[in-house]
This record gives sequence, C-alpha cells and structure tokens, in this order.
Amino acid sequence: MVYGALTLASFVYFNSGSRGIDVCLENGYAGPGHLSWWQPGTECTGGEPQITEVYLNTTFVVVPAIVVFLALATWAIRLARDPRGTH
Repeated sequence: MVYGALTLASFVYFNSGSRGIDVCLENGYAGPGHLSWWQPGTECTGGEPQITEVYLNTTFVVVPAIVVFLALATWAIRLARDPRGTH
C-alpha cells in the first residue's frame, strides 16, 4: 500500500508543474505541460496546426525501480529470517 502511494505521488510530482514544463521544453514545445493520466505522462500542446503529444518524464522511471527493489529486499530479509514462513 505504501509502495503504491509512493509511486502515485512520484508520478504526479514528476509529470506536473515545473517538471512538466521542462519535459515539454526538452521536446520542442513552448507551452506548459499538463498531467495526463491516460496516456500516462505530461501532455504537451503547441504548433500551428496545434498538435498534442504525451511524454513520460524519464526521471519518474527511477522511482518505481527503487520501490520494486525495496519490496524485493524486504521479502528477501523476511525469508532469510524465517525460511519456513512460520511467522
């Protein structure tokens, strides 16, 4: 539950606000970025005719990787302490 909340919070953090604007600027859009739930990422809009594209902030990918690592490490420690799973 905590891992899921951490992943969701980091997704919102890395794909909105000034970080969303930075993602759009890196990809050639001058306008602000908006959080996009589906397709997940930052929605960038601009140009004439107007086009919209969604980009995922690559920094965000690090957070779920850390979450998975912590979950696996927790599981491995519990398994090492009690290999038969009696507790």
